[in-house]
Amino acid sequence: MAREVEVALPAELSSEQRLVLTREFAQHLADRYGVAVDFAIHSPHGKTDVRNHMRTS
Repeated sequence: MAREVEVALPAELSSEQRLVLTREFAQHLADRYGVAVDFAIHSPHGKTDVRNHMRTS
């Protein structure tokens, strides 16, 4: 079974800060539930808001 979680990351964070926050969140999920976690940070593209960085795991 797989689950997908989408989180809007704060636009005020730098790309490095977004990565650190995402890794910490992914590690928390892995530790708490004993599962493997894969994540991706999607940059804004197309006609979306340029502040719209999304993380999926």
